[in-house]
Amino acid sequence: MIMVLAGALLSACSPRIVTEVTKSFPARSVEEVRVYDVGDTVPNSAVAIGKVAVLDRGFTTNCGYDRMLGLAKERTAENGGNGLLLTEHKEPKFWGSSCHQLMGMMFLMSDSIVDANKPNVVMDDAANFTEEVEQDIRDRTIYANSIRLSVGYGKITSEVGTFKGVKHPGGLEVTLDYEHCWSSGLGIGVKMTWAGIFVGLACRNCKGTSTTKVPV
Repeated sequence: MIMVLAGALLSACSPRIVTEVTKSFPARSVEEVRVYDVGDTVPNSAVAIGKVAVLDRGFTTNCGYDRMLGLAKERTAENGGNGLLLTEHKEPKFWGSSCHQLMGMMFLMSDSIVDANKPNVVMDDAANFTEEVEQDIRDRTIYANSIRLSVGYGKITSEVGTFKGVKHPGGLEVTLDYEHCWSSGLGIGVKMTWAGIFVGLACRNCKGTSTTKVPV
């Protein structure tokens, strides 16, 4: 049981690697993989192998640029590629993921010649890189800091006893909510609510909310 839990934790902390392989060749050494940065043009001889993305799971640790690039190169070599064209590099952000996230095209090339006047299949594929991976990033991102402000009208239908008697109070409600989440998925936060009839203070985490309200 302990080993199963440990394995699950390690998996949750590891980067998410997504590949879409259209053609594969005999595996080769990672050292043979040449990396082309975002905006570079690959040789015309390049044959597309597929796409690779190394992403943040939302709980990922040890996700610096060198490690994430190394994982992308490993997948390229495993499928027989000797070239990796990065199509997008998402850097860590204060308001988003704390990881470097990479997407790219895996390919096999027989030379390093680039001719802008000849067809280049890999570059054409790179220009149409899937929106599916972009959506995957949005779905899995846990924002490090969130601030929310809401204003609206609220009314309690049940009777509430106050110093002025029993009534069905209602009025303007203003809520200010701040939340901080770490890459582990844990977080803390504070929520303040004023509604003319209630003042509330809530402590939050990334997985739930506890709230206390007191009549005034």
